[in-house]
Amino acid sequence: MNTQPATSPNGPDAQAAVRLIETALPFATLEELLVRLSRFWLEELVASSSVLAVRSRDGRHFVATAGEQDAIRVLSGRAATDELRATALAGMDQGDPHRWIPLGANGDVVAGLALWWSDSQSAYPEIHPAAITATARLLAHGRDLEHRLRDAKLESMAEFAAGAGHEINNPLTSIVRYAQVLKRGETDPERLRALNTIGGQAYRVRDMIGDAMLFARPPEPKAELLDIATLVDEAVARIVADFADSSPRLHVEIQPGLSVTADRSQFQVVLHELLRNAAEAIDAGGRIRVEARRARSDKRDETILTVSDDGRSLSETERVHLFDPYFSGRQAGRGLGFGLSKCWRIVAMHGGWIDVDADADEVRVTTCWPERS
Repeated sequence: MNTQPATSPNGPDAQAAVRLIETALPFATLEELLVRLSRFWLEELVASSSVLAVRSRDGRHFVATAGEQDAIRVLSGRAATDELRATALAGMDQGDPHRWIPLGANGDVVAGLALWWSDSQSAYPEIHPAAITATARLLAHGRDLEHRLRDAKLESMAEFAAGAGHEINNPLTSIVRYAQVLKRGETDPERLRALNTIGGQAYRVRDMIGDAMLFARPPEPKAELLDIATLVDEAVARIVADFADSSPRLHVEIQPGLSVTADRSQFQVVLHELLRNAAEAIDAGGRIRVEARRARSDKRDETILTVSDDGRSLSETERVHLFDPYFSGRQAGRGLGFGLSKCWRIVAMHGGWIDVDADADEVRVTTCWPERS
C-alpha cells in the first residue's frame, strides 16, 4: 500500500463528478452502485486495486467491494467488516487521505475509499472534492434507497391486504355459518368429516386474513416504559419450551438497566417472531443470540435489538423477498407468513427500522426503537 500524498495535477477535474454520476445512474441495488463506483475510481485514478465500503444505517456493518477492475468482489456483513479491518478501516475514521479517503455526506462519514497503486507509479493524482462529494451522496442515497423501496412496497401490500381482507371475510363468514347449519342433525360419519374439514379450513383462512388485517391496520401503539431484560427472558423461555426437541443454545446480552418506550404486546410480538424465525432456521443444538444496547443517532436515543442465528444463510432471492407476506423461505428455515412483515409494520409504527444482515456464518435481524417523548 502506498501512503504518499497525491501530487499530480492530472487527476479527476471538476467534470469528474458529472462523469461519475453518468457512470453510476441508474442503479437497482446498493451492490450494483458500489461496483460501478469502484470501477470508475479504478479507471479515473489508474489505481491497481481498491476497497469501497459504505456503512449500514446503524453503523455496525458494511457493504463493500474489493479487488481489481475485472475482479471486483461484493462483500457484506462480517465478510466486509473483516476485509476492512485487514486493510484501512482505522484510516476511515482517522481521515487519512493518503491511504483511505473518507466520503462524507451531510456532515457524516457514510463510506470510504481505499486505493492502491503499483510500485512503478511515480505520481499520484489529486482527487477533486466535487467527485468525492458526489460519491458520498450517491452512496448515502443508495444505502437508504432499498429500505425506502421496501417500505413503500410493504405499505402498498398493507393497503391491498386491508381491502382484500374485508372482501374475503364476508363470504368466509357465510361458509362457516352454512357448514355449521349443515352439521345439525347430520349422522353420516363421512359427511360430518367433510363438513368439519370445510369448517376447519375456513377458520384457517380466517386466521390468515386476521394476520393480513393486523399487518395492514395494526392498532395504534400504547407506549409505556418496558424493561427489556424481563421481556427477553419471557420470550426466550417460551422459545425454549416450544423448541425443546431441537435444544437451541441461547445467549442473551442485554445492557444493564436497559429500557424501551413501546407498546408491550407489540414489542412482544416482534421478539417472539424474531426468535421463532431463528429457532426454525437452526439445526439441532444451533445457536441463537439476543443482544440489546443503547445507541445515539441524529441527536436522539435509540434501543438497538438484534436477534442472530447460525442457521443457513439467505439466497439473493430470499434477501429481496424476505419481508414479503407469504413468500416461502421455508427451504432456508425462515418461516412462512407475515412474521417479518408484522415486525416491520410494528417497528415502523414506533418510528424505527428493521434490517437483515447475513453472511455464510450468521443471519442477524436488527431492529431500532427510537426513544419516544
